[in-house]
Amino acid sequence: MSCFSNLRKELTQARPYQREYIVHLLMGMILTAARICGSEGKDSEGRESSCYSTVCRMMIYIKEHFQEDLSRDRLAKKYGLSPSYLSRVFKEYSGVCLQNYIVQCRVQRAISLLKQGNISVLDAALESGFTSMSGFYRAFHDVTGKRPKDVWKAEE
Repeated sequence: MSCFSNLRKELTQARPYQREYIVHLLMGMILTAARICGSEGKDSEGRESSCYSTVCRMMIYIKEHFQEDLSRDRLAKKYGLSPSYLSRVFKEYSGVCLQNYIVQCRVQRAISLLKQGNISVLDAALESGFTSMSGFYRAFHDVTGKRPKDVWKAEE
């Protein structure tokens, strides 16, 4: 299903997580457009914004490596930034805090796995990068307003 289809579906349903999820979908579409067009952010004087470029690269990295350890310290080291500066810049340029973005990527993957119907909730959690079931259940509920089994059973 395309990002536009997902966005349209979300707009027709009133859910507690709707705003954050829509921001997540829009950021995915923006990243896709930036990849296609080679677009980079510019500062107020027309120079390329290295922060924008770093955040775009970081978002792509997170989407491609959501199963790995994506701690703030590890990402800060990878991108040569201090952890607090990384968090501040990520939020400023993406509109979403770093940890929420990581959790949304992981939950989105878990939903996709559960909808396939041939995987257990435990396996979906582990394959999505969660290290504990309690953390998975809490994150899943925070993002979707549902329990993982509700998505899994709905697709059977």
